[in-house]
Amino acid sequence: MKTMDISPTTVIVGIEVNLIDGLNTDKIETVTDEIETEIMKVLPNSKKEYIFVEIQK
Repeated sequence: MKTMDISPTTVIVGIEVNLIDGLNTDKIETVTDEIETEIMKVLPNSKKEYIFVEIQK
């Protein structure tokens, strides 16, 4: 995970995630949403539009 402060109140977050094989699109979307939610809990200055989750295959 990498972060970058772009202002005193805004953080950009980039993360690469390896998921298990065989997940359908709905499950991948659910997992991505859960990751974003957890990041926002840990980094309160992060916003969903500045969190980038990249799925690795």
